[in-house]
Amino acid sequence: MKYLEGLNEAQKRAVLATDGPVSVLAGAGSGKTRVLTTRIYHLIRTGVLPEHILAVTFTNKAAREMRERVRAMLGADATGTPFIATFHGLGRELLERYGTAIGVPRFFSVYDRDDSERAIGAALKALDVETKEHSPRAVLGRISRAKGEGATAREFYEKHARSSFGARIAAEAWLKYEKTLADEKALDFDDLIALPVRLLEAHADVREAAQERWRYLHIDEYQDTNALQGRLANLLAGKHRNLFVVGDIDQTIYTWRGATIENLLEFDRDYPNAETIILSENYRSSKNLVDAANAIIEKNKNRKEKYSTTRNAPGEPIVMHIALSAEDEARWIAGK
Repeated sequence: MKYLEGLNEAQKRAVLATDGPVSVLAGAGSGKTRVLTTRIYHLIRTGVLPEHILAVTFTNKAAREMRERVRAMLGADATGTPFIATFHGLGRELLERYGTAIGVPRFFSVYDRDDSERAIGAALKALDVETKEHSPRAVLGRISRAKGEGATAREFYEKHARSSFGARIAAEAWLKYEKTLADEKALDFDDLIALPVRLLEAHADVREAAQERWRYLHIDEYQDTNALQGRLANLLAGKHRNLFVVGDIDQTIYTWRGATIENLLEFDRDYPNAETIILSENYRSSKNLVDAANAIIEKNKNRKEKYSTTRNAPGEPIVMHIALSAEDEARWIAGK
């Protein structure tokens, strides 16, 4: 198969592992996007219908790049394209198609963060709360984390309204915020994950329809998924169990949004028969950088064994600069 040429052995193994759960532990610069797109192409070449394939990543830019790569590989003979989107794009698709089952309007708008902050600000004003002490951004952050854990406004109110003044303010503001969203026939970004999970858990017919639609699931940057995103992945993969996740156990970016690296670390617990593949060769960085990163990362205790290698040249020596402040650091970098 010509499209496998140029892949190393671990990459080929990941592309060809098409049945059952698979976790790919991919270090920086290890060609994981190429593996994902080649695997999707391989599935289609071996007879899987494109509409049965789902790929999820974290940014619109990454999703767009993956779509373009897959289309380029398929060429003019393509009879369809897989559904490739962000988690929020996936959630929107599910709610637009099936959301009326849980009371979501057939046509809804989506609040961005600025819209949500304005609505929270209005809620705080209605509660006669000083926004200098309880900023809309901070209150929205608290609500967002709770939604990421699967809580509803009413559940949060009943659990936290008496725990502290700040929690009570957030709980009361959330109830008003939910009313605003309902009046506007709108959802926010967090609803695009929380509501599909609620939908799939409550309605077996919808869950089965989604599982039949997407029989092969791919999730990029799995170390940055939160608890709710992990539940969504497991719900969709529940029947066919063809869940292919790619992540780096040595980096996580979105912990401030509730990301839990345990989704990746404990993948074997959720899927005991899962195959684990390690992409260890770094094609991007110099040897000095790779060696330094390995020396630092190997001291982490909560990780699976993974050691990056590279055939690249040593490159320039690593320079350490101790800055007195963020401004001092910025000036030094700009000077360099």
